[in-house]
Formats: sequence, C-alpha cells, structure tokens
Amino acid sequence: MRNTKDTVRQFGSIVVASIAAIWWSIGLTVLQPMYEPRNVDATAWIGNSTYWMRESRWAMVAVIVLAAIWAHRGNPLRSIMATIGGLAWLAADTLLNRADVSGFAATSIAIVVSLTVVAIGVGSGVRDPAVPPGRRVLIASFCVASALAGTAAILESPTNVEPALLWGGFISGALSTVLALGCAVEARRNPIPWKAVITAATICVVLVAAARILLPFAMLVMLLVPCILITMGYLLVTTGPMRFLHAPAIAACCPALLMLGTIVFTVRNDGAKLVTAWAGNPPVNSVDVDFIFTALAVFTGLIIGTVATAFAREPRPKT
Repeated sequence: MRNTKDTVRQFGSIVVASIAAIWWSIGLTVLQPMYEPRNVDATAWIGNSTYWMRESRWAMVAVIVLAAIWAHRGNPLRSIMATIGGLAWLAADTLLNRADVSGFAATSIAIVVSLTVVAIGVGSGVRDPAVPPGRRVLIASFCVASALAGTAAILESPTNVEPALLWGGFISGALSTVLALGCAVEARRNPIPWKAVITAATICVVLVAAARILLPFAMLVMLLVPCILITMGYLLVTTGPMRFLHAPAIAACCPALLMLGTIVFTVRNDGAKLVTAWAGNPPVNSVDVDFIFTALAVFTGLIIGTVATAFAREPRPKT
C-alpha cells in the first residue's frame, strides 16, 4: 500500500520537473531572444547580470536533475545518469541559445521535447523507484537544492523591472525549496513530522517571494533560506540529541561558503566566459565579472552535503 511519503515523492517530483521544463522552454525561445543583447560592439554596458535569463534556465535544469534524483530515491547509479543528462541539457541549451531559436513553433517543440525527457527520466523513477534509497545522495541533493533556493533570491538584471525576472527567481526558489525538503523527507527513516515540513516550506517560499518583490532584502534571504532548509533537512535525516547542535552549526557554514564561493568564482571565471562565448553572446565588460550563480549553488551544496553526510552517518547494526 502506498504511503504518504511515496505519494509526495511521485507527485511532487514529476510536477516540479514539469514546471521547470516548461519555464526553461519559454525562457529559451521567448524570453532569451527578447532580452538578449544584440549589438556585439556595445560591450561597455554588459555586466554580470545581463545574462540573467541564462541563469534562470540553468537553475531550471538543476531543478530537473534534482527532481530526477528525488524520484529515483537517490539511487547512486541513476543519480549519476541524471547528472550526466543534466550536463547534456546544459550543452544543448548553450547551442540552442547560439542558434537563436525563437517563435511559436520553437516554443512548442521545446516544451514537448523537454516534457518527454522529464517523463522518461523522472517518470521512470515514479514507476520503478530504487530500493532502498541512496541516503547519502539524498542528503547531498537536499543541500544543493537548499543553496539553489538561496541563489534564486538574488537573480537580477541590469534594470530589475522585467516581470519574467520576478517570476523566474520565485519559481526556481519555490521549486528548490520543495526539492530540498522532499529529498530530506525521502532520506528519513522515522515517521515524518509533516506539520514542521510544511511550515518550513511555507516560510522559505514566502521569504523567496519577499526577496523578489523587495530587492534590498535579497542578499539577506539568500543567506537565510539555505540555513532554514539545511537545518530542517538535517533534523529530518538524523536522530539523537546531538543533531540539535550539529544542524545549526552545519547550516551556519552555508552563508560563509556562499561568500567564499563568490570570491572563488569571481577570480576563476574562465568557465563562465567560455559559456558566454559558446552561446555567441558578447562578453561581459572588463570592469565586471561573468558569473554563473547556479554553479555557485551546486559548489556550495556539495560541500555542505559532504559535511552533513559525515555527521549524519549512523552506526552499523551489531551482528
């Protein structure tokens, strides 16, 4: 008999991935041509926020990968396959961006193809979930999703007036929140405190929405939301009284790592420059830095996930 946790995973993963796929398709074929700089000679005004639509699309791809991992219950082999598929999706995104695909036909094809990929990659996990779940992978995934929810709060453009900017940041932040708590719930072996999970999700979604509307608070929300999600997620996947000390300590590392990662990705931004060049876009001006916040979220989340996994390791049963 299917329990509540299975129902949430099966329904939540496919819905989250489908919303992300549709937004990615619209972003590539409608919004990217609308907001992409066209004059390759006018690079003086092109800053690191000019390519915000690329950032929004890449966050959607990360969401789809995390949804697939959740659907497959963190199975290591399937998670590796989902990650490889995500990298291939990013490569396709860059090539299609370079080709300047646009129009109703392109949008329709992109939606159909992306939803088909979701149905195969995520839907297969819904129909045939891995047994038992890959607990370590799920812990790392909820940490990555937590960091991604934070970086969504600071998505910005040169003008910060585009309606799609507000919606893009909110959608990626809300979906990442669902994924973070969903992966944590899946990794939990004890009964689920659903009221606490729903409360944490509601608080984080409201904070992300507030950050999109009140941009001066975006940086604060970027640091606060991951802390809430990581604390809640760690408390879900661990047992014992020490978890109440470990959880805030691990969560407090996230803001520091986000700041450190920002410095690292600012100094070493060759990858972002290559992506911009491969997409056929003008380079960011010399006084600014090309930056991919999705990569920062993955980088931060994986480090936090490694630490959380080490502390959440449970003793082997005696034989």
